[in-house]
Amino acid sequence: MNLKDLLGDAYKEEMTAEEIAEALKSVEMPKDNTAELEKLRASVSKANSEAAQYKKELNAKLSDDERKAKEDAEKWEKVLKERDELLKEKNISAHKAKFLENGYTPELATQSAEALVNGDFDTVFKLLGEYRANIEKQFKAENVDKMPKPTGGGQKDTTVTKEQFKNMSYAEMAKLYQENPELYKQLTE
Repeated sequence: MNLKDLLGDAYKEEMTAEEIAEALKSVEMPKDNTAELEKLRASVSKANSEAAQYKKELNAKLSDDERKAKEDAEKWEKVLKERDELLKEKNISAHKAKFLENGYTPELATQSAEALVNGDFDTVFKLLGEYRANIEKQFKAENVDKMPKPTGGGQKDTTVTKEQFKNMSYAEMAKLYQENPELYKQLTE
């Protein structure tokens, strides 16, 4: 406690010792306030204790909030990853269907669709080359019996005589005309 607090209103700047002594006579000196001090100390202690408890609860709550925020972020990341995987599968499936519509084999269509979705265009073009080669092989296999057969290297087929020709039916003559027009011409002259 300082002099200003002790004298209160009686205090003036630059007081002399005599003035101070005179002012002190009118001031009541504090009595033993131990009980009051203990009461104040208990209140301060209680307030400090409550503040510490609130701080502890706040820290625990922040930790819970942080943990919850982390869990939410992990869940969101998982959802986004699953969404991306589903979109990728959907795109592969859609592209595979289009490849199948164009005659790709199921295996080649799957590989091509995956390469296309993954942006691997070198593989897409390689598989396109395989598809083209397969189509050419398939076309040749399907049309081999429709291809004209070679005639005997320019030699005339004289196995049919004029007498045999006269005895042929109209269908047989037409067939001979189709197969060997040179011989037909010779036999009809």
